[in-house]
Amino acid sequence: MNTASLRKFLIPTDKDFLLLALLHLFALWLGKEGVAMVTKSVLLPILLIWTWPITAKLPWLRLGIFASWVGDVLLIKGEEELFFMLGLGAFLIAQIAYGYTFLKSDSNEKGLIRQKPWLALPVVALAVAIYVYLYPTLGEMLIPVSIYVCAISFMVLSAINRRGFERKGSTVLIIAVFSFMLSDTLLAVNKFVIEIPRASVWIMLTYIMAQYGIAQSYWLAAKNPD
Repeated sequence: MNTASLRKFLIPTDKDFLLLALLHLFALWLGKEGVAMVTKSVLLPILLIWTWPITAKLPWLRLGIFASWVGDVLLIKGEEELFFMLGLGAFLIAQIAYGYTFLKSDSNEKGLIRQKPWLALPVVALAVAIYVYLYPTLGEMLIPVSIYVCAISFMVLSAINRRGFERKGSTVLIIAVFSFMLSDTLLAVNKFVIEIPRASVWIMLTYIMAQYGIAQSYWLAAKNPD
């Protein structure tokens, strides 16, 4: 095997990420905590390596993936308040980094939200509804969660806005960010309101879909240049 073939063999692909994700979800379903912890810790590094060729000029996207990985590791002990707060902070950085990435463009075209501001209303309404639902149970977490809701709303709006100047991969991206919002909502409901059966499975399933979708949207754009 020559050097080029060896390098290609060693560099992970999207299939490697999906296989690892499937293993992680099965581990969660079967209650194999050790396997779940290890696979969760490796998921985002695999995603980061897979996307490395297309993120050379997207440092904020790399930051979003890296911050998400830090959040994943911290939330392994998310039942402890300190680790939950640190994990929330890491994902706050990730949401801002992703949102900023989505806003970046070399095009002179206006973003979709700028063209049609009313499209922001359903997202804002959804965020407010989630916040109102969580509000009575937040207690001392009121301010941190309030800030986080604003950050994830910013990310979702940025993804929708991107469709106005970058259509390649934009549908995948929009689905991904709503999946991210759903994952975070499930996590918050399970922690603050009511225990959801097999919550970790549904939280990670929607989270994996989100991270994969964000990465895939940029791969689609890179593979189909103008």
